[in-house]
Amino acid sequence: MRRTFPILLALLLLPVGLAWSEDEAPAPKKGAGDEALAEAQAALDAMMKELRAEAARIRGLAWKSEVPGRMIRRADIAPSFAQEVEHFMPRAKRERYTRALRRLGLLGPDEKPFELMGSMMAGMAGGFYSPRAKELFVVEGFAGDGARPVLLHELVHALEDQHFDYQSKTLPIAMDPDRAFAATCIVEGSAEYARVQYQAANPAAAAAFMRQSADPAQAQKQMQILQTVPAWMIAPTMMHYRYGPMLVARAMREAPEKDYKTVIAELFAAGPVSAEQVLHLDRWFTDKRDYPRGILWAGDLTEALGRGWEPLYEQRMGELALALYLDRYLGSTNGKLNVPAFMTGIPATDSAKKAAEGWDGGRLLFLAKGAEPIVMIQAWVFDTKDDAAEAGEALLDALKAQHGDAWKAKDWSATAPGLGRPFATRTLTYEGRFGPGRIAIRHDQVVIVDGAPAASLETIWKWALKTRFLRDDRDTWQSK
Repeated sequence: MRRTFPILLALLLLPVGLAWSEDEAPAPKKGAGDEALAEAQAALDAMMKELRAEAARIRGLAWKSEVPGRMIRRADIAPSFAQEVEHFMPRAKRERYTRALRRLGLLGPDEKPFELMGSMMAGMAGGFYSPRAKELFVVEGFAGDGARPVLLHELVHALEDQHFDYQSKTLPIAMDPDRAFAATCIVEGSAEYARVQYQAANPAAAAAFMRQSADPAQAQKQMQILQTVPAWMIAPTMMHYRYGPMLVARAMREAPEKDYKTVIAELFAAGPVSAEQVLHLDRWFTDKRDYPRGILWAGDLTEALGRGWEPLYEQRMGELALALYLDRYLGSTNGKLNVPAFMTGIPATDSAKKAAEGWDGGRLLFLAKGAEPIVMIQAWVFDTKDDAAEAGEALLDALKAQHGDAWKAKDWSATAPGLGRPFATRTLTYEGRFGPGRIAIRHDQVVIVDGAPAASLETIWKWALKTRFLRDDRDTWQSK
């Protein structure tokens, strides 16, 4: 369950192994203060002037206005990030989001997601472009020829923002991390394509960039920082830089008669809408295009539960989010980044990835009443009934692990199809640390109610079973 902020669309977060060398880009001397910062700013201004022209040439777009670059101290990154967070997600909403994450089991009781992200950025980021401020921020010490390709990448973000308005495209889907992941892959894929073009025309800068990228000491330092945050928080952002370029490269191959400018414009206008379509490009670039199913709740459940109940948080979850959630409990890294898996694809254990691969839609709802345990409702739909059975068992194992010693369950019970029951259903009722719960696997669907008050379980369960799973008219992956 990942909240995507517009600031992160252009985060110049250096992927593992991608760092600047202190030998080639010396930081201002300690104690140099404002004078050193001003000197670094002057060097940045000169580099930005040169690279603005390069970005416009490669991208095939003209600047509408000059985007400034501001040199900031590393200590200023976390406060700047906090300001962006406050603008896009007020405190009350952040608190509800954090409670839902803890209830889902993706955050420890003392972990604060926004503080974790801010501290990680402070330790790793070279800078960022803010679509809200329309300004590029660069961290003091990020300089030298090796910085040129990365700054070019960020300037492409700024240039595209002027023509495509990132915020108008991302704010409406900010609470849909699955769709936001796909949109951000287009953004990062385009900027990375431009960076590669720049490096091809500027071999000296490319060589310096590669030397810095291969610095083992910096890579180790970054990896240590990454191990301080949950994988679900950082893995999607890092994966934008891998899967985004793959998406753009495939789009270019599929339309050899079109240029880079046209291909990206078409992706911005009508590109992939789910992580699944990006992670498995054949589900987008073929006649059999796989669109996720919509999931509609059966009205307002709080009315049936009675006074005091209110929705705490609600979220769509895609294939990547499901894999990372399952990996938190089925993997061996205790929810931290699975580095070997990240090097080859989705950073999750094989069982978690395999269970998530048949995903076709997912939605979570959290309900709260005062200090009582939070009720969690999950609704999932998969490509086939076999996919649902596999994912359902994996979700059950994740629930068992989260509930720990408090877990007590009855055996599965089966219900055959009949009047009002179009599918055979397997149901399991259990008791856990949050109260009673129930999971059902029915054909290609999985429904879960976790932590319901004993007196309300049947009411919530009947409501959950009325959830509707709607196929997109554009979907051609499966026969209608």
